[in-house]
Amino acid sequence: VECFAPFGEGNPHPIFLMRDVYVTNPKMVGKNFNHFRCYITDKDGNKKKAIGFNFPVLANKIKEGEKIDIVFSLDVDEWNGNRELNLKLIDIKKHG
Repeated sequence: VECFAPFGEGNPHPIFLMRDVYVTNPKMVGKNFNHFRCYITDKDGNKKKAIGFNFPVLANKIKEGEKIDIVFSLDVDEWNGNRELNLKLIDIKKHG
């Protein structure tokens, strides 16, 4: 995805859709608990961290192990010399 950079007004970040994925460890985080964080696992067992900034309260609505559909962009988290691919959530809905 970085090959398509630089991103901006005329070249927005790519947006992706995943359907029928499982959510684990859903919780609200941040100083005001307004960010939704979880792990997303696809049918092949691939697992990635996901975060939605300034999301409505979802921790009580999205349950552990529930199937959901997500819209997201990709984000690289760099911390302590490590780089990790994260899903930056744009929208979530229960699958089905």
